[in-house]
Amino acid sequence: MGSPQSGRGFGGGAGGDCGGVEPELDSTSRPLFRRLCSYQPSSSRSSHYRVKPDRESPTATLALIGCGKQKRNQACAARELYTGPLFTACRQWAETHADAYWIASAKHLILEPGQITEPYELSLRQLDADTRRWRARQIQLHFRSRWIEYCTFGKNRCGFVVAVTRPRVVLLASRDYLFGFYECRERGQDSYEFETPLAGKGIGEQLAWLRKSHQTDARQLLLFGEEKIS
Repeated sequence: MGSPQSGRGFGGGAGGDCGGVEPELDSTSRPLFRRLCSYQPSSSRSSHYRVKPDRESPTATLALIGCGKQKRNQACAARELYTGPLFTACRQWAETHADAYWIASAKHLILEPGQITEPYELSLRQLDADTRRWRARQIQLHFRSRWIEYCTFGKNRCGFVVAVTRPRVVLLASRDYLFGFYECRERGQDSYEFETPLAGKGIGEQLAWLRKSHQTDARQLLLFGEEKIS
């Protein structure tokens, strides 16, 4: 079992501080990166959503789960599209333990759980090494934009809209999909801690870890609508 492995992700805190370091990006990624770094919410929306000063800063858990090869044969919500046992276990963990989660996709980069998605046939492993790394970096950038937004306008488990200063980040995906996260950690381009509890485990061990964790706390399943990581 062991304890989750920790690391650090790219960028600066919510509100646009990127730490003054711009990574090496291609012409497509650079504008997205700069928009993320300069993101500032409007004052009216910020004041409406932020926690009152006299309240303790809330905590939250955000999760990213990898997509799966096995899929339904018709368009449906992304959380229902992938049908493999590992994806299902990851999704159950996220819906039980996380305040919000997203799905990493080789084709769509980041999917909202309720986003209607057509079936597709694409895995990062089908791509050449350069393209695979490029798409993994895009996944990291897109996740970071969600992280910034959640820090500013997040919801806690009770449904109250609050600002979360430093949510816990749990990544449940294969290393191919997490390449951008590891790369940013190694370069020291970081802003948030992340955990990779499935890293270094075989599929059987991953399923056992997820199911054991899921059985310890199932009370949050009512808050959400209801594979192998490729």
